[in-house]
Amino acid sequence: MTTPGLAQTVVYDGSSANPNPTPGTTINNGNGHGAFFRRADPPSDTVGDAGDATINNRGGSTVFTDDSAANAATINNSNNGKAFFNDDSTAGHATINNGQDGTTWFSHQSTAGNATIGNLGAGARTTIEDTATAGAATITNRGGGTTEFIDGSTAGRSAINNEQNGTTNFADQSTAGNSIIINDQGATTFSGASGAGQSTISNRNGGSTEFGDTSSANIAAITNDNGQTSFNGDSTAGSANIANFGNGSTTFSDRSSAGAAIIEADGGGVFNNKTGIFFQGTSTAGAAGIDVSNGGIAVFDDNSTAAAATINSDRSTVSFAGTAKAGSAAINITNSGSVQFFEGSTAANATINLGSGGDAGFHANSTAGNANIINNGDLVLFENNSTAGNARLINGDGNRHFDFSGTTGAAGDGKITAGSIAGGGIFFLGGNQLTVGGNGDSTTVSGVIADSGLRGGTGGSLVKTGGGTLTLSGANTYSGGTEINGGVLSVSADANLGAASGDLVLSGGTLATTASFATARSVSLQQSGTLDVAGGTALGLTGAMSGTGNLFKTGAGALVYDGNGAGFAGNTDITAGALVVGSSAGHGDAVLGGSTTVLNGGILAGHGTVGSGAGSVVTIGAGGILAPGNSVGTLTVNGDLAMDAGSHLVAEINAAGADRVAVSGAGDITGAVLDVSGQGVRAGRYTIVTAAGGLTGTFGSVTGSGPISSFLGITDSYDANNAYLDVLRVRNFADAGLTRNQKAAAAGVQSLSGDDPLYAGSPLYDAILHLSTDAAARDAFDQISGEVHASAKTALIEDSRFLRDAVDDRIRAAFDGVGAAGDTAVTYENGLLRLASANTDRFVLWGQGFGSWGHTGSDGNAARLDRSTDGLLVGFDARVADTWRLGLVAGYSRTDFEARDRASSGASDNYHLGLYGGTQWGALGFRTGLAYTWHDIDTSRSVAFPGFVDSLKSNYRAGTFQAFGDLGYRIDTAAASFEPFANLAYVSLNTDGFTEQGGAAALRSDGQATNTTFATLGLRASSNISLGGVNVTARGTLGWRHAFGDASPLSTQAFSAGDAFTVAGVPIARDAAIIETGLDLAVTQAVTVGVSYNGQLASSAQQHAFKANLNVKF
Repeated sequence: MTTPGLAQTVVYDGSSANPNPTPGTTINNGNGHGAFFRRADPPSDTVGDAGDATINNRGGSTVFTDDSAANAATINNSNNGKAFFNDDSTAGHATINNGQDGTTWFSHQSTAGNATIGNLGAGARTTIEDTATAGAATITNRGGGTTEFIDGSTAGRSAINNEQNGTTNFADQSTAGNSIIINDQGATTFSGASGAGQSTISNRNGGSTEFGDTSSANIAAITNDNGQTSFNGDSTAGSANIANFGNGSTTFSDRSSAGAAIIEADGGGVFNNKTGIFFQGTSTAGAAGIDVSNGGIAVFDDNSTAAAATINSDRSTVSFAGTAKAGSAAINITNSGSVQFFEGSTAANATINLGSGGDAGFHANSTAGNANIINNGDLVLFENNSTAGNARLINGDGNRHFDFSGTTGAAGDGKITAGSIAGGGIFFLGGNQLTVGGNGDSTTVSGVIADSGLRGGTGGSLVKTGGGTLTLSGANTYSGGTEINGGVLSVSADANLGAASGDLVLSGGTLATTASFATARSVSLQQSGTLDVAGGTALGLTGAMSGTGNLFKTGAGALVYDGNGAGFAGNTDITAGALVVGSSAGHGDAVLGGSTTVLNGGILAGHGTVGSGAGSVVTIGAGGILAPGNSVGTLTVNGDLAMDAGSHLVAEINAAGADRVAVSGAGDITGAVLDVSGQGVRAGRYTIVTAAGGLTGTFGSVTGSGPISSFLGITDSYDANNAYLDVLRVRNFADAGLTRNQKAAAAGVQSLSGDDPLYAGSPLYDAILHLSTDAAARDAFDQISGEVHASAKTALIEDSRFLRDAVDDRIRAAFDGVGAAGDTAVTYENGLLRLASANTDRFVLWGQGFGSWGHTGSDGNAARLDRSTDGLLVGFDARVADTWRLGLVAGYSRTDFEARDRASSGASDNYHLGLYGGTQWGALGFRTGLAYTWHDIDTSRSVAFPGFVDSLKSNYRAGTFQAFGDLGYRIDTAAASFEPFANLAYVSLNTDGFTEQGGAAALRSDGQATNTTFATLGLRASSNISLGGVNVTARGTLGWRHAFGDASPLSTQAFSAGDAFTVAGVPIARDAAIIETGLDLAVTQAVTVGVSYNGQLASSAQQHAFKANLNVKF
């Protein structure tokens, strides 16, 4: 400002020449008159000071320069009267009244100090410019009075009251500093680059504060109590704190910004849309913190934006209209608060948190944009043509709702979108199609997706798009079906896919299943789609399958298709896990059309049909597996089959049959691997592949085809249209045997097959065929050999000696032979039977009982045989031709035998008849005889080994003829008598034929003969001694017996069919020691007591007999 020139000027500098006004001075400056306060020139160097003068500028002026001061003066400016403060001057504690058209100027570094300044009336003005400051002044603007700050001036710590249309204006780079500004029906404006600094501004009773241009509220504290604050142009609220209540409001227009301000609107419980924060034009909430409560409102209109603000609504409403945007704001709604979007507004990239009781609404053409909407409140409602855009919708658990039932989408076609959905609660679709996943997020919905909602509607459907994974775990009820266009839709139950009536459409995405379940939904492949089945689980599909898109089966689990997919014309690629078409023979009508490729690690299996006829190809790549059946069954290829080298055909075979691939077209198996497995396999030919159009190539290898058992193996064979598996005997049964009997029995049972390696017709043959080890086979051969029939012959031939020994003893006793027992005989005299000595020359009747037990050990071929025999012989003889005695003998005995290791036993009832005789020529004695024994034989045996059990019995006859002779020479000494002897016996056993009763292991045999000769050399001795007055005869025999001829009895037999085979029983001992010892005690002349032991001992056989006798003479 330039100080005006004056015609008459009074100078005050405190010098003697220009002394300051005296106290109480009144200075009147009319037009052209003025007062000038300054610092005096040296040497006085005093300063002008108005003291307590009263200065009236009525058209005149008062000027303060240098560091002069108005001190406590009263300055009245009117009628264009002015007061000027320049340089470093100060208004001090002056009272400055600017009346109508009165003006006060502060320039340079001047200050209003602690002055009281009133701008009262129209034209009254205080101007503060340059770097001047209002200091701590109190400024009142009333009735049109104005205070203006321009340039770089500041309001300092002043108190400014704008009343009754009084105004304060800040322009240029001026600032409100730390002032306190009250607008009570008055106004404060900021323009240019001015700022509110750290001021405190209160707008009351219609008072207002306005920011324009690029001005800023800085860090001011602004209160609107029925007042208003507005931001226009490019102004900003800076970091101010702005409070609105009692109908107070803050409005942002044009391009203004809320900056980083804290702005509050408290409606005081009155919901009247007046107490609030309003954004218009292209204004922005910046990074402000906005709190609306108790009925306050925050309104974004036109093309305004919430930018990065944080907006909290407590029992209040935040609304967006026009084309306003929520920007990236954080909007928190609690306690029945609400956020609403109207017209073409958008939630943009905001994060909207709905707390308890909070709700949100989208109306008209509004959209949720890319927002994050987290609903822990009540309801998010979409109406009219609104849509969720690409927003993230997150529902809390419990009674939380996203409701799309009121909208028909942006195009009015019932198609709506959401970037993603997640959480619990309920998502109501009404009758709309909801497309989710566009934002690529991976989310989980544990709540329910349903039709209906506040506005009703049915047939809602879900479309999954984008690259993320949407996991549905709730029991959803939407009824319009599910479409997967992109990413992954993960489910664990059929109910996750909505009502059972809804279809499934695959158009580029993946359905991933994480647990086993089945669904009857129809499946349409409109574009390529993937079914990913988790390992250890199965997805069952029973509905129709159609479409031309390609199907990709992934995941280690099984896709089980039991539906009619004849309408499917795409290609199916199996990259992992199994595709089972027809899970069982009962679902053999399952069909999957199109061509199928099985890649490395994939499996194609089932009982159904794959392919659509001519042009369809099932290709099994290297490492891929074709496994017809799901258990044993047939998979039909309606088209051609191409198995690459290194691919696998897995065939299971069992007693019922084998897996088979039936190809309607041509088949090529060149270089493929045939993997074979099975249980209970029977010998025979099994068809594995049938190709009506011709079969090319052979399998490159057959695995798993090692011996199925000890005897069964598998080989492949082919003709023009078929590939076969031949299950056949690959080695002879006898190859497993180690012993003669095992090999013989093995050959016998194998002969049932007629030497056909594919034979399977005898239970016994089949059971042996399937034995897993040679050891098991040898056990079976031993059991079925029937060796007990041969071993029984050994027992009967060995026991033939009892008759020979009894006759020999009798003849030797008749001639008082050495070592003969002193038995008493019965004779006939004077018509009566009488006891007589054994050596009587009369007719003699005698009898002898016998019993023995023993065993013949195993020779490594036949099993050990235990036996016992008990019997009684009766004979009579008489002297003939002086020196001979001839007689007859008859008797009965029973022989029991058992081969425990063969579970076999038997018994023979023996009936004996013989002729015997003997003589004595001096010291030489001769004894001889002929005998025949009839045998009635019963046997029983058990056969039990894996896969076979039988119980067998037989009864048949046999006869033993024997002829024998004994020659001995007696030598008597004083102490004892001795008789060296030689014995020869010929025994011939003839058995009748027999047929065992039982099952498949029953044997039959023709009559057979066994001839054995025994030669014995030995020494008999006896001696009479006296013991205590009792005469005792001690006797004994020691000899060596040798067997000739059939020492190993044989039995030739056969099963019900097949060849005869011969087995050997336990052998008759070739060499055996004969031991006999006995004592006869003559107790009295009439009574003799005797006891004896008889034994036959060999390395592998033993037989023992004891006898006691009592002889009484009458």
